[in-house]
Amino acid sequence: GKSPLKPAHLLRHRQSHSGEKPHACPECGKAFRRKEHLRRHRGTHPGSPGPALRPLPAREKPHACCECGKTFYWREHLVRHRKTHSGARPFACWECGKGFGRREHVLRHQRIHGRAAAVAQGTSAPGPEGGGAFPPWALG
Repeated sequence: GKSPLKPAHLLRHRQSHSGEKPHACPECGKAFRRKEHLRRHRGTHPGSPGPALRPLPAREKPHACCECGKTFYWREHLVRHRKTHSGARPFACWECGKGFGRREHVLRHQRIHGRAAAVAQGTSAPGPEGGGAFPPWALG
């Protein structure tokens, strides 16, 4: 299995889901999720303090899709990608029936129904955030 994340990595992971970008450029206001991305960006402004940072080196992506040629650094990402070519959508929304190829996508989609119902009824949303539970079949 996977080992637990270090606290700093867990924070960074949570920020990736929340869309939080706490590091803003004082020159132009553009915001970044990671401090090192802000540092690299600041080097693009004329007269900025410090030298411009070089772009991150491109990583070799040794795993290529035989259908479309798209390449991936991680083999697991190629395996996940290849499923998109089959057109299979085995995960269905419990509310509207819309199909999805990945479990995490149907779970994200189902939140819109909970929010809409909660706003319309003035109640909390169904699902884990609202104290309810998704039907077992919706969790894959």
